[in-house]
Amino acid sequence: MASAGALFLATGAIFALISVLTPDAATNDEQLLLALAAVAAAMAAGLILVYDRLPIWVFHAGTLAGAALAGAAVYAWGSESAYGPLPFLWVVLFAFYFFPLAAALVHMAAVAAAYAVALAAESPPGTQVDGWIAAVGTLLAAGLLVAALRHLLAGTIARLTEASHRDPLTGLLNRRGFEDTFDLELERARRGNAPLSLIVGDLDRFK
Repeated sequence: MASAGALFLATGAIFALISVLTPDAATNDEQLLLALAAVAAAMAAGLILVYDRLPIWVFHAGTLAGAALAGAAVYAWGSESAYGPLPFLWVVLFAFYFFPLAAALVHMAAVAAAYAVALAAESPPGTQVDGWIAAVGTLLAAGLLVAALRHLLAGTIARLTEASHRDPLTGLLNRRGFEDTFDLELERARRGNAPLSLIVGDLDRFK
């Protein structure tokens, strides 16, 4: 999760710098883009340096901050920019891949609001409603597809993991499954300071 977040933030910072350095790029506010690039780069560095000490709520807050950064970038690039609402795509992909669907939909609402604010700031409100609807609908469809693929992948991995731990003929745990279960119970006994008993049976030399 931290690696993906750092990658998206660093990519956004790079594109912001490219748009400023490109001679023929038409932007509303180059100073704002430079500031956004610095903030995104700092957030990416922070994720890389302290990712192992971050609780989950930090990633939710960071995703909301990413939506705000994307909205500010859309405004700074201006309506003539080729980037359009593309920065929001990274936020949506991150939210729908790593968060539960309900939380991802909340982040999707934040993205929709940030894009609406960006459009309203660069033109009279209501003049780009069709573009907002098309962009938000496309982002939502992409997010739902990512969530569905993640669910499918998780189910496949769970089935493969279960199959690798059981004998296909008897359905009993194999050696790998036994060792994993034994390690789990041993750790549970240690944590609870409780005794652990192991019964060994031999059925016609089938241990």
